[in-house]
Amino acid sequence: MSADRSQNMNKTPEKHRTADNNMKTLSPPISGQHLRWNPFNKRFGRLGLKLSLLSMALITLLTVGSAVIVIDIMDDFLFREMVKRGSALAVSTATPAGYSLLAEDLLGLDHLVSKIEESQSDILYVAIVDPQGRLLAHSRLKEMGEIIPQPSGKLLWQQHDVSVRSGLREGKESFEFDAPIHFQGSQFGRVQLGIDATALTATKELARRQIFIVSALFLLTGTIATFFLTRIVTRPVARLSEGVARLKSGEYNDTIMAVSHDELGDLTRNFSEMATELLAQKQSLDHYVVTLNESYLATLKILSASIDARDQYTLGHSQRVSQLSQLIGRQLGMDEAELKDLEIACLLHDIGKIRVPDRILQKEGALNDEERSLMSQHPQHGADILGLAASMQRFIPAAISHHERYDGQGYPHGLKGEEIPLFAAIVSIADCFDAMTSSRPYRAGLDTSVALAEIQRCRGTQFSPKLVDLFLAAQQDSAGQGMNITVNNICT
Repeated sequence: MSADRSQNMNKTPEKHRTADNNMKTLSPPISGQHLRWNPFNKRFGRLGLKLSLLSMALITLLTVGSAVIVIDIMDDFLFREMVKRGSALAVSTATPAGYSLLAEDLLGLDHLVSKIEESQSDILYVAIVDPQGRLLAHSRLKEMGEIIPQPSGKLLWQQHDVSVRSGLREGKESFEFDAPIHFQGSQFGRVQLGIDATALTATKELARRQIFIVSALFLLTGTIATFFLTRIVTRPVARLSEGVARLKSGEYNDTIMAVSHDELGDLTRNFSEMATELLAQKQSLDHYVVTLNESYLATLKILSASIDARDQYTLGHSQRVSQLSQLIGRQLGMDEAELKDLEIACLLHDIGKIRVPDRILQKEGALNDEERSLMSQHPQHGADILGLAASMQRFIPAAISHHERYDGQGYPHGLKGEEIPLFAAIVSIADCFDAMTSSRPYRAGLDTSVALAEIQRCRGTQFSPKLVDLFLAAQQDSAGQGMNITVNNICT
């Protein structure tokens, strides 16, 4: 039965608006098929993705940072090596150049600078200048005799009187070395030497490429290792998560195998033990719930039988009304929980008669106006009694409205049509049918066919047309199966 249909047909008077005619009994509702949601169904779960991304970020940061540091150290090392080599050449050239200057051996100077240039392929030039800056010897003979300025590029390194500056020679970047020529405390001139910067730049680029390749291989290896390590770490977490999901959905029998002997393994083993304990407790609670429900229903049956027993002619009335009402409920497609609620509502529908005096209930003749007025108050009495217990309030609509009529001429509130709660409308038909087919001191019970014809006649006036049709169909179905409830055979 759909929830909308239940809500539309369970409207109650304002005093008892909070009562819900379709709330479940104490027994747990019958659950549908569990939908197993598993966040680790994918090959790589969200936790693994987070761990991988975090690990990859750390590895990338370390790799890039290390590469930058190594490149910086390598650049500094290569520069210092170049400075060391250039300074050594300039200083070693200054000593023999000093002797040549003292001997005024210019041919020796030319031979010296020429040999030094030839000894190193990246040397751009070698020059000997006097204190006034005039060239005394140059590896390029065409430069002889000219005045050349002091190197004016950016100072890169200086130690004692030897300095290195950046320069530009013949369109090439160079390192300009300058070393003094001393003899006995006097300066006779200077050695100027230019080294091509292209070689150093090429060496740096080669070193950087090699560092990049090594870093890329390290990063790739780290990525692969991270993937496998993450799966190793997340696999037990995934199994534990699946176990929690199954436990949440009610599957208590699965045991999660712990394959590791670390904290995760301990957690997995403890979880499996907890699931086993929960299963045992659930089975025990299920047994208690079944026993409690049986006791609860038995108590209600005893209570309703006690109320019916106050009048020997209505003994078993509530039980028969319950059987008839459930025929209609099944025709409506109610589930077991709703049928159980309907059964309890039928057993309690006349509970208000507890407040009706015995002289009225047991009177053999017709009731007078005053007695009928007192009798008509039993629906309200029933609602007041059920309202004392929160667990019983959902049965108030059936108790207070089962004497309402579809045309609005019933009592106590004059509800009509779809305003009448569904359970109350069902109980109304079953109650009337049982009353007609049960014998009283002042009349004999009607035959089943006559009572059914009367129910059909009151279709749309006293009773809901739809429910009447379902009741008649249920009577035909049960008669065809040999299950017709002919109340005349049951009543005393």
